[in-house]
Amino acid sequence: MVIALTRLKARLQSSVLCILFLSLIASFSSVYANDEATQADANLTETTQKPTEKVAEPNCCDAFEETEATILELNSRIKELQKELKSATTEESKSAVSQRIEHLELQLTEARRAFERLSLGGIDPAHFALSTVSDDDSYDWQNELLQIVQPVFAEVQRMTKTTRERDKLTRNLTTLNEKIAELEKGLQYLETVPTDKLSKTAQNRITELGKNWTSYHRDLKRQQETYTTSLNALEDDYTFWEKLKIGAWEFLTGRGLILFTAFSTFFGILYLLTKSMDLLIARRERNGYTRKVNLKWRLLLLAYRLFAVILSLFAFLVVLHSMGDMVLFGLAILILMAILFGFRNYVPRYFSELRLFLNLGAARQGERVIYRGIPWKVEKINLYSAYLVNPLLDNGRIRLMLPELATLTSRPVEMDEIWFPSRVGESFMMSDGTFVEVLRQTPEAVYLESFNSHIIYPTADFIAAKPKNLSLGYYTVVDFGLAYQHFSIPVDVVFEKIHTAVETFLQGTDIHDQYNSISVEFRKINEGVSLVYTIIISMKGSAAGYYYQAGRLVQEACLRCAQQEGWSMPFSHVALKSPDENLFKPHDNVTIMPKNNPA
Repeated sequence: MVIALTRLKARLQSSVLCILFLSLIASFSSVYANDEATQADANLTETTQKPTEKVAEPNCCDAFEETEATILELNSRIKELQKELKSATTEESKSAVSQRIEHLELQLTEARRAFERLSLGGIDPAHFALSTVSDDDSYDWQNELLQIVQPVFAEVQRMTKTTRERDKLTRNLTTLNEKIAELEKGLQYLETVPTDKLSKTAQNRITELGKNWTSYHRDLKRQQETYTTSLNALEDDYTFWEKLKIGAWEFLTGRGLILFTAFSTFFGILYLLTKSMDLLIARRERNGYTRKVNLKWRLLLLAYRLFAVILSLFAFLVVLHSMGDMVLFGLAILILMAILFGFRNYVPRYFSELRLFLNLGAARQGERVIYRGIPWKVEKINLYSAYLVNPLLDNGRIRLMLPELATLTSRPVEMDEIWFPSRVGESFMMSDGTFVEVLRQTPEAVYLESFNSHIIYPTADFIAAKPKNLSLGYYTVVDFGLAYQHFSIPVDVVFEKIHTAVETFLQGTDIHDQYNSISVEFRKINEGVSLVYTIIISMKGSAAGYYYQAGRLVQEACLRCAQQEGWSMPFSHVALKSPDENLFKPHDNVTIMPKNNPA
């Protein structure tokens, strides 16, 4: 859990953009959400030219007169219906009249609110309703937490209030228009009914229905006018760019300034605390104090990093709270809670990374690991990452995140070990018989040259191919056969003559100083056919370029010796090459043997 809290620093850095973005939206949306443009204009006049304040236009008197006429007519209708309710004789008629009275009273309340909004320039009087706060001595942390974040939700509600009201009015107006259109069709049909052909009772009933539905039609038209007036009151005279400038100025002079101060405090304190520790460590190292990799040092460094993050975060919240913007303060609390709540799914992984940082994991600092088929030394393990090095590779330093390092297992290096099978300039024989020279080797690839042709091997594949390093020395082994008729010649005599012939011949070639020793041994008897001798030459590492030529030269020396001594050779063992064959391919009778076992 400690490593999770230390990761809070990185998480908070990713939350900076989130808070800035939400605050910018809040500042811009406040211009669209209410009619506070007058105050914004007054603040903006100091620096730029702004549109004039909204004033009552001459045609607003028509809206006042229409709304007042609607209120008076609704009052008159309610009084008439109240009288009709008193004279009603049946429960059915009383219920119908009561419903109409309730409907008209709702319209009357809405008309009065519309008149007040018109009088106040579109401001909703409901905003000024008093709210009571209950006193409760019992402490409820959940309720306290909700009170902290409540300004955030209140701000979101305020930002969307005008939009929601406009949407509601638009939907109600659409439904009302559909009702009016449908009712007008019904009234038109009612007028076409031939009442002169009906009885007196039916005529009276149709007349009463016509009066009722005509009155209801007027009620719907008045309600339509009320909705239209309320919808027009929510509109403003500002263009999109004017609203954008007002919102940007409000953000820069309001929450933008608060966020700048808060984040400057956060990063300033965090930088000072972190940099001071880094400078202290660097100073101790310059003075000759080496930092030991031990548990106490790691715990001290972890505790200090955690202290720096918590102190910086506390200063950030104090700045937001002291500057009085509870919306940003609540938003910061919400983001911190979300980050902490999200840590619970990563606690096992953080404990594994904590063990790595404390140098208690499977991979430890200063030890050897195999990563992607290449040996590496764990040079350093930090709080978030680790560095692996290979001294024999160009740019041989890579960075791993701790989750990936947790998949590796290291071992101590008690003595000097080979970190890579090759060095730049060394020559190798690949498993497919290709002779190559190393030009460069990096963590990704090994660059080889083979007779002016360039080959690129992936580094891990190069190691897996198990190439033979000729630059460390090798043996040239050549078989030479004599005809079985020379069986009577002493073996030692043959050894001496072949040894002398080969040594004498090589003295006149380019490899006269590129070998350590020459030995001749008897290999086998092909009964009735031949006697096979083996010539073994220990070549130096500098003779890697003569790998193919050495075998051919030994064959030539043996042939010259046989011609000089008059020895016959079996046809199946003649080791001559025709000119049209590949001279770069090793001779069929030339093999490579380990240097420590020439036999």
